[in-house]
Amino acid sequence: MNYEANKIAFAKPELTVEDLTIALHQANLKLTESNKKLVESEKKRSELLANISHDLRSPITTLQGYVEYLLTYDHLEEQEVFLTLNQMHGKLHTLDYLLNEMLMVTSLDSFNDSISLQPVQIESCLSEFFNSCKEDKKYAQRRLSFRVPEYFPYLAMLNQKMFLRVLDNLFTNALKYSSPNDEIILKADIYEREVIIAVTDTGIGIEQKYLPLIFDRTFMISDSRTPEQSMGCGLGLSIAASIMEKHHGQIWCESTLGKGSTFYLSSLLCEY
Repeated sequence: MNYEANKIAFAKPELTVEDLTIALHQANLKLTESNKKLVESEKKRSELLANISHDLRSPITTLQGYVEYLLTYDHLEEQEVFLTLNQMHGKLHTLDYLLNEMLMVTSLDSFNDSISLQPVQIESCLSEFFNSCKEDKKYAQRRLSFRVPEYFPYLAMLNQKMFLRVLDNLFTNALKYSSPNDEIILKADIYEREVIIAVTDTGIGIEQKYLPLIFDRTFMISDSRTPEQSMGCGLGLSIAASIMEKHHGQIWCESTLGKGSTFYLSSLLCEY
């Protein structure tokens, strides 16, 4: 390589002060945006930990009270002991539920962008889940309806275990925010290349202003329904949203206060 070729090869690009200023400004904007996202993520994490700590503290405090009660009184009747132990069992169940929810959040965050999906017969999956709910005593005071077409030969790409967890969460919420003799409906339909599954209840509903927030991990929805009813640390619906995102699908809600809510799930159909 001759001298002129070397000179051209190693020549510095001709950048004006204006070009450098623009480049520096763009770099600062990107850095500011990244920092903003980092601060927002840390804030959400802190809020989530605060909510979880609050939800864990309540059953733990109650359990401590029950233990002190059993240790303090020497002459308790057998029935009193039984009732106290039964209450303790319920609080332990609450703690187990909260810990499982937190473990699910951690495992979902640690997953890669994709999860293992395989073709699942939709009607069979939904009918098995619905029948298990009908046999569950906790739904005894609700009217359960299955409105999936009799001929529904479609397959969807699902992780069945995770998808059933989403359905279970939606049915549990429908039970929690409805009254005896209210109806819980499971429906399915096809729209273009997607299956749309809906869980509808005729319960108390959700205020419109809260609908964009209900899938946020740090959102506490108790004030949008009744003071006595709380969604805990708000992990159930956020877990459902994370699962549907990893299915390349969506979850959304339509609701009318005092009339009930419908949660929709969309998932891609298998290519034939």
